[in-house]
Amino acid sequence: MSKRRCKVRKTTNCEVKLRVVPPHFDKNFMLAFESNDQLLVTAYNYAVGKALADAEFHPFHQVGRDNEPGYHAWEVWVLPERVSRAVLEVLFPCIETHVNEYLASW
Repeated sequence: MSKRRCKVRKTTNCEVKLRVVPPHFDKNFMLAFESNDQLLVTAYNYAVGKALADAEFHPFHQVGRDNEPGYHAWEVWVLPERVSRAVLEVLFPCIETHVNEYLASW
């Protein structure tokens, strides 16, 4: 799990916890996060989508409404043998880099 505290601006609750959600029922692995800060949600949606697409994991924004604050989850649509918790956790630093780049533009 990756944690981030907002340094760009002070808000009431801007901690973001990025985590891997294991497959269940009809869902594949997902990367999920939650935030009450719309800017951070936008940044993480951009970063998670980009990192998964760059890794050719065919991301799908499964849970969450656009960039509204709250819980968001991106499902990975690839063959099960191509993805695991460890493979997805390797992407966390890349996601954080994309988040920082996005936030630097604000």
